[in-house]
Amino acid sequence: MSQGTPSRADLTGCREKLARAKEKLDSLKFDTTSYIAGRPYEVTNEIAGDTSRLRFTLKQPLRRSWGVDAGEIATGVRSALDYLVYQLAIDSGANPRTGRTQFPIFLSDEDYRKGGRKSHRERMLAGVAQRHRRQIDKLQPFHRGVQAAVNDPLTVLRAVSDHEKHKDLHVTVAVMQTLTLRMAHPGGTAYYRMHFAEAEPLNDGQVIFEMPLSEVPPPPPGTEFGIEGTGRTPDFDIGYVGDRLVTAEGLDRIVLHVSGIVDFFERRIST
Repeated sequence: MSQGTPSRADLTGCREKLARAKEKLDSLKFDTTSYIAGRPYEVTNEIAGDTSRLRFTLKQPLRRSWGVDAGEIATGVRSALDYLVYQLAIDSGANPRTGRTQFPIFLSDEDYRKGGRKSHRERMLAGVAQRHRRQIDKLQPFHRGVQAAVNDPLTVLRAVSDHEKHKDLHVTVAVMQTLTLRMAHPGGTAYYRMHFAEAEPLNDGQVIFEMPLSEVPPPPPGTEFGIEGTGRTPDFDIGYVGDRLVTAEGLDRIVLHVSGIVDFFERRIST
């Protein structure tokens, strides 16, 4: 091993990067949870021609800085994975400074194993021993199947961190599960329920319910409109839109998943 290159792998840097990302995420979740708890939205009814529409409006603006924070969290976690590969090369007896090591994240086995004279796998894991490479291979999202791979925490991490390098993430309110529209008036209360299989963005000014007046009569004067979730509060989260929608809850899953990966390899290099 050349002069100046550590002779023993040390994952302290990984831990520090993840701890910083977790600290920033906790702060972000506190701010966004407080924002949602304050019910910064309202639902209003509009009659246009023969159509009744319910429109979602934000009374308090979303902070653009939350999108910047989400991008920085993803970048920090991705950096921890890259640092992990660098240390695995050291553990393998190689000098990682001679190459450009990086933690690979691929949705296709074919793409993973191609890339010119050397495959992406070979270039990104230069100097890493086969015993470590085999474990990194198993972590690739393409092993989960087509549908599951798209939502794998590593896939989401790659999408967010790659997008963040070029532009800010758009901040939105995300509907998490079941959304119930409540129409309360002196004659009674009507409910309309919508179920979302996955988180959906809900933007300021968006029409969330529309029906011809021939199917639903105009609401009586004094009707109050509201939103209910499956519990006492709406199932909302703050979402970040780049190439896809990811929620604060999704960022939490990413940090936990990568922390588990670092734990796993720390046990391997300690034995």
